[in-house]
Amino acid sequence: MTELRYHMEAQELAAAEAAGPDHVPVVPRPAAAVILARDRDSGPEVLLVRRRSDVGFAAGAYVFPGGTLDAADGDAAWDEWLDPPPPEAMAGADDPHGPTARTFVVAALRELFEETGVLIASDPIPDPDRLAADRDALVVGKKLFREIIADSGARLAGDRLTLCARWITPESLSRRYDARFFLAAAPADVQVRPERGELVEHVWIAPAVALERYFRYDFPMLFPTARTLSWLEEGESVEDWRRRARDREVRAILPRLRRVNGDVVPVIPGDPRYDEREGDG
Repeated sequence: MTELRYHMEAQELAAAEAAGPDHVPVVPRPAAAVILARDRDSGPEVLLVRRRSDVGFAAGAYVFPGGTLDAADGDAAWDEWLDPPPPEAMAGADDPHGPTARTFVVAALRELFEETGVLIASDPIPDPDRLAADRDALVVGKKLFREIIADSGARLAGDRLTLCARWITPESLSRRYDARFFLAAAPADVQVRPERGELVEHVWIAPAVALERYFRYDFPMLFPTARTLSWLEEGESVEDWRRRARDREVRAILPRLRRVNGDVVPVIPGDPRYDEREGDG
């Protein structure tokens, strides 16, 4: 965690502590993100985008492209325009009381396209100029994502996504998300165009390099991003990562916040501090 993030979480944790037993956790909003990966001679890399310092969530942090679900992501009409992922690639994605795995997949692909201009779909893929125009129209609300796909004649390649992780924001925070992280191989001719409304840059980076910079306080990331990159340190290729993701049992991880030496530190199940009272450490 960065000092900026610590400061924000410390304030929110203090507010929750002040409320005491009357604190009612905010219901987390369903969200989805894509871990877009590519192979290089030195090993696989992931795409991270950096959020502007003045946005409401994850300000200044490097994150996987993603965001919250839209109502249209669950439209039944997507059956005509989506190649669905196999069930074994989505184990743990469904919410028995909420959106389906298919809805999360559509949301992940839409957010990836909206934030980076990268479309994971079958042929015919529109030319770069048309993709850029369609993405801009999507961002300002002039076109629906489904309309863009239908007009192109392509199909969303949901079958190229594999569920990798599920993270739920700590209960003491005021902005909460229940996010699925999906792993996908980048198209061979991938071109990234960050959406400048919320993002300032993008970087392709090896997980080990990102983590080394993170621990030097030189590469701000959220806790789930860093933990996911730690898991991705193993593997010689994107296919290795996909194989490990398919074999992995994905369970929801709900961190809790603890105060340690003046800092606010997230801990996860298995950490001996997890069952301590919120804020102690």
